[in-house]
Amino acid sequence: MSRFIRRSAAALPALLVAIGTSAAVALPAQAASTWSAPAALPAGVGSGSFAENASGAQIAVTGTGPQVSSSTSGKTWSAPVTVATGGTDAAVALSANGRAVVVWHGGTATAPLLQAATEATPGGAWSAPVTIGAINVGAQAPLIAIDGSGNAIVAWSGATATNVLGSINTASLPAGGAWTAVKALDATGSSTIRLVANATGSAIVTWSDEDNIWADSGTILGGFTAPVDIGQALGYEHRPRISYVALNNAGQAVVAY
Repeated sequence: MSRFIRRSAAALPALLVAIGTSAAVALPAQAASTWSAPAALPAGVGSGSFAENASGAQIAVTGTGPQVSSSTSGKTWSAPVTVATGGTDAAVALSANGRAVVVWHGGTATAPLLQAATEATPGGAWSAPVTIGAINVGAQAPLIAIDGSGNAIVAWSGATATNVLGSINTASLPAGGAWTAVKALDATGSSTIRLVANATGSAIVTWSDEDNIWADSGTILGGFTAPVDIGQALGYEHRPRISYVALNNAGQAVVAY
């Protein structure tokens, strides 16, 4: 059974309220527009992660390297730029002011690391890679989100398989600053996490263990509160269910699972 959970905009964090199992949503007028012809990205780019900001600028990253390509409209794309070599599982975020942050798995096969690089302005030079922290061998790909000012947050699970639980971790990057120390949101954790942030810097991480869906809310730079148990959501043969979360700029959030 699918469920939707809505959170009030009264405060962050706020009470989670169930609103039902399905809903009909009226599409905005622009949804009736015709799709453009497909635009080909440079070879390899886009297989890892994609992001777009409020101005329509876009950025895509390949899962290996990583290599990054950008576009102002999605119709034409820049040649790939190599940010690092030997990395995997890359993810990218793009803020309203054009600041981009990419994270990936680096290091060695026996001593993997979570690494990151930044691009201060579109088309500018990427910073040298920095290490955020150590990760488990075989850990799942990181997730990244960014606010309107360019402050970024990365979240990841120490899990190494869909039915192997691992701790939920975060680290933050102030615009113009350095990465914070790694913080564990949950020591037992999950193998299925989701991360969202809005333009004002609020952030939510959701995950599931073998039986329940969890959510933790806070801010990109200000930390998180204690996790909230949303409710039971048994997966197949104790495999955690995947949750999906959305957060608007008014602080309203919906979790579906």
